[in-house]
Amino acid sequence: MSTITSLAYTNCSPQFFSFSTDYGYVCNIPIIQSQMDVIEFNNKFCEKKQNCNFMTGNDFISKIILYPFDGTLQCLLLQKNNLSQIVITTLDNQLVDEFKLLNYCDKILWNPNEIGNEKIACKQLNAIHIYDVEAGAVTQNFITNDILDFQWDNKNQNFIYSCDNFGMISIQDLRLLKDNKFGEKIRKCVKSQIELLDDYIFVTTNMGDCSIYDIRNQKRIINFELRSHYAPKDCLPIFSKHINCPIFKVKSIIDGYIYVYLYGTDFMIKKFSKTLECFDNEDKLIQTRHVYSINDFDFHSILPLLTSVSNRIDLSNLC
Repeated sequence: MSTITSLAYTNCSPQFFSFSTDYGYVCNIPIIQSQMDVIEFNNKFCEKKQNCNFMTGNDFISKIILYPFDGTLQCLLLQKNNLSQIVITTLDNQLVDEFKLLNYCDKILWNPNEIGNEKIACKQLNAIHIYDVEAGAVTQNFITNDILDFQWDNKNQNFIYSCDNFGMISIQDLRLLKDNKFGEKIRKCVKSQIELLDDYIFVTTNMGDCSIYDIRNQKRIINFELRSHYAPKDCLPIFSKHINCPIFKVKSIIDGYIYVYLYGTDFMIKKFSKTLECFDNEDKLIQTRHVYSINDFDFHSILPLLTSVSNRIDLSNLC
């Protein structure tokens, strides 16, 4: 059975999205906006396809990142056994550039700032490499001990935030050869995720611990535990070790923030006010039609929906 390994929306072209499968099929197609669209897409997905002329039969796309402000490029993370390769292509899959890594790479991110958006950061073991698309080479790299995840700063093109296996946060200034660490230790974990939104840092681990910090003073505002550690015991194993599914997604809404986290093959929702006070004591359950473990999910680019992928695609209402 085929599976969808990742999906990607871009703010530059909100009417389209891309996805990858275990057969390497990547394309920009009109966004799915209704349950009828879901049915139509899933029926067509049964057809085995591959339109990436730069891939071989053993390659596996584990992540698609669509970013540049002009919306003309996509960045693909290709895995082949224990090796990784970053491929830059146009939206019609014309090869622009590629960069090979000797070891497995589990994350790539475009710099989200208008200045410096030609740079891509990729995490490889305890190192982060900065790849300059215009220069066609790695221009910087640095070591962060026990790093599990990282994010670019949304306002400063020189800052990268990372978190370790105890939930501690490091700020790396690319202009300097040192970093600044802050935060409060939590239970040791094997997977964690860090996200930056407005003036806040959200850190969540596979143990179910979540902490929210204020970027301005680096103080923890709130901490809580996710229901059942985000992954119930009856959750089926993921399709492949190359799939790195998010633990959570967070989004700013009119009256606050919506925080969605993985719960087996379903999702749980928490809602916060702008002051990060929780609206409800109980998290809201969102049931999906997925049978197998979810490989990737993200907020819909236009509608108040959540898009999730596994062996098929599904839409869930966030209201």
